[in-house]
Amino acid sequence: MSQLNPFAISSLCVLISTLIMTIFVFLKGSGKRVTTIFGWISLLVALWGFCGYQIATTNVKEKAFFWYQIAYIAKIFIPPLYVHFVFSFLQIKKDYVLAILYTLGGVFLFYNFFARELFLGDLRFAFGQFYVVDWPVHKSPLWLTFFVGFYGLLFLYAFYLMLKYLQQSTGLRHQQMRYFITASIVGWIGGQGNFFIYFGGNIYPWSNFLIGFYPVIMGYAMVRHRLFNMSIIVKKSLGYSLLISCIYLTLLVLVIFFERLSQGVLGYTTILGSIGAALIIGMMIIPVRNRIQHFVDKLFYKGTQSEIAEENELLLQEVSQTDRYKTLATLIANIVEGIKNPLTSLKAYGYHLPNKLDDKEFLKKFAKIHESEVSKINNLIELLKDYSHPAPPSMDDTDVLKLLNDTIDLLKSNFFERNIQISKNFEMNKNIILHIDSNQIRQAFLNIIMNSVEAMEHNEKLWIEVKEGGGFFQIIFKDTGCGIDAKELLKIFDPFFSLKEGHTGLGLSIAQGIMENHRGKISVKSEEGSGTEVIIELPLD
Repeated sequence: MSQLNPFAISSLCVLISTLIMTIFVFLKGSGKRVTTIFGWISLLVALWGFCGYQIATTNVKEKAFFWYQIAYIAKIFIPPLYVHFVFSFLQIKKDYVLAILYTLGGVFLFYNFFARELFLGDLRFAFGQFYVVDWPVHKSPLWLTFFVGFYGLLFLYAFYLMLKYLQQSTGLRHQQMRYFITASIVGWIGGQGNFFIYFGGNIYPWSNFLIGFYPVIMGYAMVRHRLFNMSIIVKKSLGYSLLISCIYLTLLVLVIFFERLSQGVLGYTTILGSIGAALIIGMMIIPVRNRIQHFVDKLFYKGTQSEIAEENELLLQEVSQTDRYKTLATLIANIVEGIKNPLTSLKAYGYHLPNKLDDKEFLKKFAKIHESEVSKINNLIELLKDYSHPAPPSMDDTDVLKLLNDTIDLLKSNFFERNIQISKNFEMNKNIILHIDSNQIRQAFLNIIMNSVEAMEHNEKLWIEVKEGGGFFQIIFKDTGCGIDAKELLKIFDPFFSLKEGHTGLGLSIAQGIMENHRGKISVKSEEGSGTEVIIELPLD
């Protein structure tokens, strides 16, 4: 075993940082195609880091050959996976290109394991520390083809696609793409730097440290720019924790390195001596750690962890308020329609009133109509006032069926505009009293119904059904709209995710939050082309 050297330390940094990133992505991006592909890329980079450490710490040539072969599993399949990721991220459909790339990867992998001398050639001991591929000896055209045409050109092609998209994108998507491109270029340059020594150059592979920075930049993008729609979901900033963990683990590797160095200088051999030296070195590094974290907080993140979390929360509230104003605009339009009808009725009776002053039957009927219509107008105005200036959440016993029916009545003009039929499968004279915040539940109803309306064309149908069972009161909304693809269905509760142009994508996310506040549940069933069914459940107790 060779002494721990800078290349071994950099490989450990790559392994640790990308492994944390891999776990983070698979846990928080499960089921999403883009994040799954990115997770596999991160896993292969972590494999390269592990193999790099093994290569850097062995002076046995045959062992180094073995670890190079394992490392090339990552090197061979990272380029096609990266192109696959870019295609998915940019929604480019070129399956035949991916099939060719993966097939070529399989060919290179075959030669890597079954004709390694033809592919890798030979190894030489460099810098008195570790073995490297010695291309000038065998000058393998197959390996050169891989390095230039596969590893190099594929990444350049992917960068070209992303830069082209960057010029066309705006807003948040533009910021996300900027950071992703930056992280990719940093990682790519770090990997490319390792190749110079393979061609007989005498440049130490310090660039390997750069590979460990790509998850740091990606973590930053997740926290600050919601890359992969992750940062809002992870409100406690796991992306931030990822960065700090990478820094701490890097410092831990440095402690181990300096402990090994001091062991060689001082000559101690006991475990207690190693522990004591490690503690002393660790205490000396604490000020460095504090300064690095302060730098990350104040310069890299423009604030502390709590400030970042607070900023994300404020951003969510701001966009939530925007979504609320859109719903409010819908409410106002329907309330105006709701006020217009009673006023028309009052105007008609008022027109005949001067000629009917002696008609007691007419006056009696007019008084009844007047009271009823004015009460309707007053209720609509109260509703508008409550919604535009909501009070703090207030639970009260509420007739949920009446609340549901009133919400449906408010949206009559929307149904009429699209000629949408409403089928209500519940008894109007039945009372279901639940302890809820009526304003919040009304907003959830509005968000769900408006989603259904906007998903349907003219002359379609919306079923609304209620059920009781298992300690819950269920309300089922089922439309005949376009439905949702299975892959997109996994993301519909993600904040800012929307299938409709110009929408904030917070409707269902807000409804989910309301249900959680009420110890309830919300679920969605859908198939593309077969409509969508939204089920909300409120506890009966």
